[in-house]
Amino acid sequence: MYINKEKVFDLMQKHFQGNYHAFARELSLDVSHLYRTLNEKNRKAGPKFLGALMQFLERNKIDYKEYIFLDTSLTVCNDSKNRETTA
Repeated sequence: MYINKEKVFDLMQKHFQGNYHAFARELSLDVSHLYRTLNEKNRKAGPKFLGALMQFLERNKIDYKEYIFLDTSLTVCNDSKNRETTA
């Protein structure tokens, strides 16, 4: 999974006037963790960041699909040949 960093940054601007400390406090994250995740080009959000962001979005009734994406689509094999049958 990854985040849309621009949208998360805009969210921080809207709700916390761009204050990293206030946003980090709300997410229960270290401010350096928040800053590095949003500003370092190759840094991806880890499970701690994603979980905290997801909880914040749910509390504020914001659709997480605008901020969090899957790297690849999930696939399911529905082929009957690959399923075990029980008799």
